[in-house]
Amino acid sequence: RRGRCVRLVFVDTIGWDPELAYHTFWIRDPSNIATAPKELNLPSSVLLDNREHDAPGNWLIGAWVRNPGGAWRDLSPPGNRLGVRWNETNSLFKLIIKRNGLDGLGLDLSRSVDLKVRLRQYEGGGGLQVAGPCAAICVRWIDAHSTSNRPTYIQNTIIHEMGHAFGLAATRHPDNSNIPMPAETYSLHGLHCHENTDGCNMYGTVRLSNTAYCDNCTQAVRGRMLTGLPREGDEAFS
Repeated sequence: RRGRCVRLVFVDTIGWDPELAYHTFWIRDPSNIATAPKELNLPSSVLLDNREHDAPGNWLIGAWVRNPGGAWRDLSPPGNRLGVRWNETNSLFKLIIKRNGLDGLGLDLSRSVDLKVRLRQYEGGGGLQVAGPCAAICVRWIDAHSTSNRPTYIQNTIIHEMGHAFGLAATRHPDNSNIPMPAETYSLHGLHCHENTDGCNMYGTVRLSNTAYCDNCTQAVRGRMLTGLPREGDEAFS
């Protein structure tokens, strides 16, 4: 008989393959950087490989600065003037302009300054189905996004990835009538579920509140033959 188990693997990774991206900031009052570092919020979508220490060789590829309308000046090496840190309170990475980090560049610091950085950042990944079947859980992504609620995020990600192995989100009810797409089931990097106002655990983004399957997904799991995992969400019920 074929097995009915799903292996769980916890992977120390922050997400999928890195990409290079530009981010631009407008600094209204750069003169105070002479007395203290200045912190700027990076977008919430930014995931960096090292949030505990300033590691510009890992994440900061380039940086440029100018007074508006002027020519861009290259901040090489950028790690001498810039840093990064993870902010637990706001769940954001902070870009830090070090104290006196804009000195000696020929800038007029009585005027506003534009700062452009190029980062090697990651697309966050909570979990992934691997042949076997195997549910891989990306624990460093979970840690970076939910330090205070990490156990719940891990639990929800496990439930979500096991759901995929069981054939969720299904495109049919157990009587093989079609489930409306994309009204209830939709396809985005795999089949996911819109039920319960996106409150089902099979919604495409794992959330703290999404701890359970909706009625459709619960019925689908109960109706599946769970031999020969993984099942496919668009296959017919026996």
